[in-house]
Amino acid sequence: MTAQRSLAESSRMLDSAMERLATGSKINSASDDAAGLAIVQRMTSQIQGLAMAVKNANDGIAMTQSIEGALVEVSDMLQRLRELSIQAANATNTDIDRTFVQEEVNLLLAEISRVAANTRYNGQTVLDGTFVNKQLQVGTEGGEVITMSVASTAANQLGSYTVAGDRIEAQLGNGAGAYANITDSTDDIIINGNSVSKTIDISAADNAKNVAAKINAVSGETGVTAEAKNYALLSSEYATDQTYSILVNNVTTGSFVISNSNVTDAVDKINAISGSTGVSAQATTDNKVRLLSADGSDILVENQTASQTALRVQSVSHDGESVQPSQVWHRAKADTNGGAGVSTAARGELGAANGTYTLVQSSTGQKYTFTVAASTSGQSTAAELEADLNGITGVSGFKVSDIAGNSTDVAVTATEAFGAFEIYSGTDTTAITAKQTFSGVGKHVEVATGALTDGSKTWVIRNDDTGKTYQFTFTADQDVANTNVDNAEAAIQAHADLARFSVYSDETTTTTMHIHGSADFGNFTIVDTSDSAIANISEVNAGTLNNYDVSLAAGGSANDAATIQGTVELSSSRAFSVTQSAEESGVVTDPDIATGSVANDNYFVTQAASLATVSNIDLRTTGGAGAALKVLDGAIEKISSMRSDLGAIENRLEHTVSNLMNVAENTAAARSRIDDADFSVESANLAKSQVLQQAGTAMLAQANARSQLVLQLLQ
Repeated sequence: MTAQRSLAESSRMLDSAMERLATGSKINSASDDAAGLAIVQRMTSQIQGLAMAVKNANDGIAMTQSIEGALVEVSDMLQRLRELSIQAANATNTDIDRTFVQEEVNLLLAEISRVAANTRYNGQTVLDGTFVNKQLQVGTEGGEVITMSVASTAANQLGSYTVAGDRIEAQLGNGAGAYANITDSTDDIIINGNSVSKTIDISAADNAKNVAAKINAVSGETGVTAEAKNYALLSSEYATDQTYSILVNNVTTGSFVISNSNVTDAVDKINAISGSTGVSAQATTDNKVRLLSADGSDILVENQTASQTALRVQSVSHDGESVQPSQVWHRAKADTNGGAGVSTAARGELGAANGTYTLVQSSTGQKYTFTVAASTSGQSTAAELEADLNGITGVSGFKVSDIAGNSTDVAVTATEAFGAFEIYSGTDTTAITAKQTFSGVGKHVEVATGALTDGSKTWVIRNDDTGKTYQFTFTADQDVANTNVDNAEAAIQAHADLARFSVYSDETTTTTMHIHGSADFGNFTIVDTSDSAIANISEVNAGTLNNYDVSLAAGGSANDAATIQGTVELSSSRAFSVTQSAEESGVVTDPDIATGSVANDNYFVTQAASLATVSNIDLRTTGGAGAALKVLDGAIEKISSMRSDLGAIENRLEHTVSNLMNVAENTAAARSRIDDADFSVESANLAKSQVLQQAGTAMLAQANARSQLVLQLLQ
C-alpha cells in the first residue's frame, strides 16, 4: 500500500510538471493558486486594454495629422487673401483692377468654405463646427479620455472679434468756465478672454490713447489687443465758399475757404499744421474733411471766425467711414454762466416758439389747448408763458420763473393740486411706447409718480456724488407721427454744484416738443431743436449726438468748440467680452423697474465682442482693403491657434502612447512573475517524477511479488 500511495503521488507530480512545461504557466487552474489566478486575470485585462488604448491613441494621432493638413491649406488661402488685400490697398490700382482682385477673393472664400464643409475623417466632418467635445479613449477605464474640439473654418466663422467704444464731447462757448465736465474719478472695465478675467482701472482723464495702452499692457494674459484711433468729419453747410479760421488742438490753421462742394483748401491748411497737432486731414467723396488722430488722442476743433457759422463737426465710427446713426441721449451737465445772447442748458430751460400747445393733466387725462404769442424774437418770455398757461380756462397756479436771466430760459412749476402734467407742441398728444436704458446712474435712480412720453412714469434722478457723471438713455420702440422722443426731458438735482439735465439730437426737422412734470418735482425743460428754437450742446456719446454746429456764441465774445474723443477698438482671434460696473459709469438695462424702486450697485453691463468675418471682406475700395487686413490677421491667428492646439494634442497622444506601452510592458512582466512556469524547476520536477514513477512501479511489483512468495512457502 505504501508503494501504491507513493506511486500515485509521483504520478500527480509528473502530471503537474508535464502540464506546466506544456502550457508554460504554473497556474493552470484555481487549485494551483486561487489568489494568483485572480491577480493574473486582472493583469491580463489591463494589458489587453492598454494595447487597445495604444491603438486608439495612434488613431487619434492620425486624425489630428489629417485635420492639420486641411488647416494648412486654409492657412495658405488666407495668406493669399492677405496678399491680395495689400495689393488692392495700393493707390496704383483702378477700381476695375480691384474688381478683378475681388473675383479671386470670392473664389478663395468659396474654397475655404468648401474645405470646411467637406473635410472628413472616417466619415465624420471635422472642420464644419460639429466636431465638438469628441473623446479619445486612451485608458483602460471609463473616463480616461482626451477631449478635443475643432472649430469651424468656414469663411463666415473666421475673422477678428472686436469691441469698439467711442464718444463725442461738445462744449458751448459761453466764455471762461462756461462748461465744466462732470466725470468719475476712476472707472473699471473687465476684459474676459483666454479664460482669464482682467480688471483695468480707467481714469476719467484717460483718452483713447491711454486706454489702449493700459489694455495692451495685459494683452499677453487676455489675448485681447487694443487699437486707438480718432476720426471726425468737418464740413460746411454753405453752398458757396466761406472763409474760416479754426484752432485744431490749439494750433491755428490760418484762413481757409470751404463749402459743401469744396474742401481742398481746408485739407491743405490742416495738414500743414499736422506736425504740431497730430491731426491729419483727408477729403471724402462727399466733400467733407476727415480728421484723423492716428494714436487716439483727442481732437479739439474751435471756430475763430466771428462772422461765419454752420461749420459742423461729426463723430465717426472706428473705421473712419461712417457717421453713427442718430439716437437720443440724456447727459448731466455742469452749471454754466450764460453769455450775451446765449441760451444755456440749465435746469428748467424753456424756449417756446410761437404756436399752439396742449397741456395734459396726467391724473385725469384732461387736455387744455393754449397759444403762445411770443415777442418779435420768436420766443416767449417767462411772464408771457406764465400768462398763457394761467389764462387757460380751468387752470391756475402755474408759475414760470426766469432761470438764466435772459427771459427765455425758465422753469415751469405746477401746483400740488394740479399734479403731474405734460405739455405737447401742437394738438397731437399721441404717446410713444418706450423702454428705458439707464447708463451710469449709480445708486440714485428713483421712479416718481408722474408721466413720461408714454404717460406712465416720470424719472427723477438725483446726483449725490459731486464730481461724478450720471446719465440715462431713452429709446423709443416705435415712431409716432408728429411725436418725437428727441425732445423728451428729465431733471437732475445735485447737493453741490447743481448739475443740469437736457436732451439733444441732431435731427432738425422735428416740430414736436414735450414737457414732463410731476407734483413732487416741478422744474421742466422744453427744447425744440428746430432752427427757430434754442440750440443746446452737452457731452454725449458718439453714435448718439453726431452733429454739432461750431459757430460763434454771441457777438464775438466767445467761440464754440467741439472735442472729439477717440475710439478704442479691442480685437482678438477668439471671442471675448468687456464688462463695466454701473457703480461708476456702466449701463443698467431694466425696463421693469417699478415705481419707487432704486437701482443699486449690483447692475453691470457686458458687451460681447462682435465677429467681423472674412466672408464679408470687400477689396473693391482702398478702405475695404485696409479693413480686410485686420480681419484676415484675426483669421490667420485663429487657424494658427487651431493648428497649435492640434499639435499639442498630437504631442500629448504620442506621450500617451509611450506611457501606455511602458505600463503594459511592466504589467506583463509582473504577470509573468506570477503566472509563468519556471522551466528549470519544472524540468527537474519532471525528471524527479519520472524516476519516482519508475521506481514506484518497480517497488510496487516487488511488493506484489513478495506476497506471492509467502503463499508459495505455505504450499
